[in-house]
Amino acid sequence: HRTNLARFHADAHIGQITGTFTRVRTLAQCIHGKVHLYRWTRAGEEDVLVAGKRMPVANVRANVGSETNDRLRHLDRRGGQRGQPSATEDALNEIGVLSFLGAQPSMSRYLLRMLTVFEADGH
Repeated sequence: HRTNLARFHADAHIGQITGTFTRVRTLAQCIHGKVHLYRWTRAGEEDVLVAGKRMPVANVRANVGSETNDRLRHLDRRGGQRGQPSATEDALNEIGVLSFLGAQPSMSRYLLRMLTVFEADGH
């Protein structure tokens, strides 16, 4: 059975920023950046406190073009682009999975709900 580690890359929809995000505090370190608590302000809507993961765009796209077969990637750690090691965390795949789940007609209330994804200032 052949796996496709990039299956959800196509479901990752990265749009334009809407509103402004004001950092309230840092919540945690993560593999490729930090998770912050933000106040999200949008015209005509109440401000909302949200958690946001901020990482460089290059890290989000680190596995694009990498080996997609799980077995082959495990056996050959050079499964990344042009013989480079592939990233342990596939952020683009995570965005794709959360986008896919969020588009389903009935999403479990126990799953993290992604509100938006955008690029700004190289992050």
